[in-house]
Amino acid sequence: MFRLYKALGGNRVIAASAVFAFAGALHDVVVVALVPQWGPVITCAYLAFAWLSLISLKFAPLLKQDRWPLFLNVVVNIGLIIGVFETSRRLFWYFLAGNS
Repeated sequence: MFRLYKALGGNRVIAASAVFAFAGALHDVVVVALVPQWGPVITCAYLAFAWLSLISLKFAPLLKQDRWPLFLNVVVNIGLIIGVFETSRRLFWYFLAGNS
């Protein structure tokens, strides 16, 4: 990712989005073979993970997440993962149904 970051002139948002989208697309190949109705949900979720990680880095001094109790940290992170996947799945089916 660092080489891509440097090649893009130091644009962290584009570099992280590209890397996470590529990883999501690779996961989609496997997931669609096993669960065809999911479509590109994993790629959308991975893009959201990229943006959440960038937001987390931006607000790290404010959040001070390293000082949180371990249980709270685990619950928040698992909640974010479940929320991102569920939101991605719902949005994908919403737009696929032509409700945009």
